[in-house]
Amino acid sequence: MSDKIRRTPEAIIKSFEMDPDKKAIYVEGLTDRLFFEHLFSKIDNGQTIFFEIDSVEIPIDEGGNRSRLIEFAQKIENSTAKIKCFIDADFNRILNNENLNNAIILTDFRDLESYLYEHEYLNKFIKIGLKTDKITPEFLLNEFSKAKSIAILRLCSTEQKFDFPFQRINENFSRYYSPQTGLNIEKYKTALTQTAVKKPTKEDLDKAIIEANEKCENIDFRHLLHGKDIMEILKEIARYIGYRKDNIDLVFWMSFDSNNIDKYPALKQLEDFILT
Repeated sequence: MSDKIRRTPEAIIKSFEMDPDKKAIYVEGLTDRLFFEHLFSKIDNGQTIFFEIDSVEIPIDEGGNRSRLIEFAQKIENSTAKIKCFIDADFNRILNNENLNNAIILTDFRDLESYLYEHEYLNKFIKIGLKTDKITPEFLLNEFSKAKSIAILRLCSTEQKFDFPFQRINENFSRYYSPQTGLNIEKYKTALTQTAVKKPTKEDLDKAIIEANEKCENIDFRHLLHGKDIMEILKEIARYIGYRKDNIDLVFWMSFDSNNIDKYPALKQLEDFILT
């Protein structure tokens, strides 16, 4: 059990209503908090505090920190407290199945990692982070695109409530992917279905995959790919080119350019909230 001290939503609301100059932005986890603290460090006047949702006393059985953020946002919606919740869009724009409110800002794409899938940032990641010329941004984007098959399975799992154990399967990601041979999606899919609590029939899964592919045919891949899958691909690529350090995710995050905030409506909305 965590020994972290959590505050109730009621206590948080009261605290910020009593100090109207203070602002709070709640995010899903540590990486998000540190990323935003760095991203907005030049403009913050000390009145805005970033918090992880784990600091709030909200019991949620399913859905993890994202669900806890949504629940928290519902509790603060009608208060005068200056609080925003920045949440991964996930498949929200594809499924359009959540009631959001003014306290919520959704990522511009599927999740926070999706901001990094641009040529400029990938080039910086390769040249400065990995210090190599063995790969190119085009190579990375091509490898990332292979994760669309996993994204489709994730969408099927969400929409059909298959509850596939992606986290468990990704612990042995090298069994299913390598830069030399690509992604063995059939082997990956078999591992998911064999270890799932709810095992769909082959017919049901095949039908769900066809429907999901049709639904996502013209959708920007940044709205589909899961950041955790991309990080697993990057780890395997790093091994392939001889990058031996274990901090590939941290190096990847450093590639974002804070001067480009205006390109992304959600990040600009967050910036405006801090400044006004």
